Amino acid sequence: MTIARSAYLAFASYLISWVAGGWYYWKYYGSNVKPTITSGDFPWAHIVFMESKEHIFLFLPFATLALALTLSFSSDVIITNSKLKRAIILLSLAITALAIIVTLSGVLISGGAR
Repeated sequence: MTIARSAYLAFASYLISWVAGGWYYWKYYGSNVKPTITSGDFPWAHIVFMESKEHIFLFLPFATLALALTLSFSSDVIITNSKLKRAIILLSLAITALAIIVTLSGVLISGGAR
């Protein structure tokens, strides 16, 4: 599998996570978890962490699509341009790190309400 195909697979995975995350929010989080957190001792935690998490979550598929398109249409340039290669690697690492942070934040937020 090429790197560009892997990036498109990552993009498709983020789209699937959008749908799954939206369903979870609609079905469980909004009616069960959120009221528990906002009525607790630290309602600001929901505002700060959950809102940040949601906005990062919405951004990730677009960043992944940009990465996939760049890898698809500029692979020859990336191989020869070390600055561009470094930028692509940093973008990939940032996307991965943010995805891990979003996932762990969701586990902590939902787990904290139990």
